[in-house]
Amino acid sequence: MRALRTRCAVLGLLALACLTARAEEPRRSSVPDPDPGFLEFLGSIDRLADVSPDYLAQARNATLLLAATVPAWAQETPAAPAPGNPPAPVAWSSLSPEQQKLLKNFSGQWGSLPPSRQQALAHGTDRWLGMSGEQRDHARDRFEHFRSLPPEQRHALRSRWQQFQALPPHEQAAVRDNFHRFQQLPPERRQLLRQQWRSATPGERQQMVEHARSQREKEPSRAAPQRAPPHH
Repeated sequence: MRALRTRCAVLGLLALACLTARAEEPRRSSVPDPDPGFLEFLGSIDRLADVSPDYLAQARNATLLLAATVPAWAQETPAAPAPGNPPAPVAWSSLSPEQQKLLKNFSGQWGSLPPSRQQALAHGTDRWLGMSGEQRDHARDRFEHFRSLPPEQRHALRSRWQQFQALPPHEQAAVRDNFHRFQQLPPERRQLLRQQWRSATPGERQQMVEHARSQREKEPSRAAPQRAPPHH
């Protein structure tokens, strides 16, 4: 009798587990896949988050003076990106099955998309698939924030992203490093730099840019270890 009760209890738990799983299936399937506009955002402008996580809050001005190692980033109004090598196309076959699933609506027209859009979609799906649930929520929040910005601020962010893409790899690394160094400064120091930048004339700003660049160029020589004199 005890064995029969135990089996009945086990069967009851299994049935309950099945019902719970079925109840959760519609909830899971109701979560939509990210739309192409969001994926393009992830694969292009939002990659500025790797440089500065609060880049959207800085959309109105170029306040991060410490990043002015690259003059293009020190301009209040971004200039047109310098012409460089055109973006390389991305082959559909080079995408993973998970990426192809997210981009299934483009499967029949992928080859006709501009290479720049192919790259944005490919990078966007790759980032999305590598994100945790919390990171995806934050990314969606950034997308909504971006869409709520005035057109001129969205244009400025697109221009800055294009400028960043056009930089040589070592200058991209310098921009990232300087953004991170700026964030490590005390809040009052960051505010002072912002105020100095806003109140400076174009000539003074250029001098500040050159000073930041010269200071950075001196760092490797200061950090380089001194070699001991040769023994005779």
